[in-house]
Amino acid sequence: MQSFFPQGPYLIGGASFGGLVAFEMARQLYARGAEPRLLVLFDTAIPGNEQRVDAIERAAGFLAGLRRQGIAFLKKKTAVKRVYWGDNLLRQFRLLACASHRLVRRQLPVHLHYFQMEEAHKQALTRYTFHPYGGKITLMRAVDRGPEVLGKREDPTLGWSQLAGGGLEIHDIDTGHMSMLFDPYVETFVRQLKPLLPS
Repeated sequence: MQSFFPQGPYLIGGASFGGLVAFEMARQLYARGAEPRLLVLFDTAIPGNEQRVDAIERAAGFLAGLRRQGIAFLKKKTAVKRVYWGDNLLRQFRLLACASHRLVRRQLPVHLHYFQMEEAHKQALTRYTFHPYGGKITLMRAVDRGPEVLGKREDPTLGWSQLAGGGLEIHDIDTGHMSMLFDPYVETFVRQLKPLLPS
């Protein structure tokens, strides 16, 4: 990027995993004395930003949900668990399918290429160490945080407060994760993003 635009200005953004890549790009530019004018993360969370909740608090949360919503709460929790176990089973099946294709030296289908890329991202993250960034971070955070997980409490800054040396600015977008980039929500997202962009 610096070879194409030696003087900048650098406006860097990324969504989800791409936000983690954008963060590291901005951090390296800052270290070279080329602070980006804008670093914006679209609903990007640092892995492991959640705190574990002890068993007593989990039980209290479950009972409170049950008192508030009754059987609807149980149905919602059952659906969340079904999706969780279904996703785990699908992941194991895809790992087995990848191994089988390699064993018989067959080319992977496209959907398994995408799955392998996601797995490579996860592996890379286990080896990556987050270091503070001296500049400001702008976080476009989805309001809908997905199904509530009783055993965890998500950090409201998605883990960025400790890494934003130049401050953290959060803008809540009334969508779910990644939905902000697609119709019908993208117009609202663009309206909130435009004032942040330098003129």
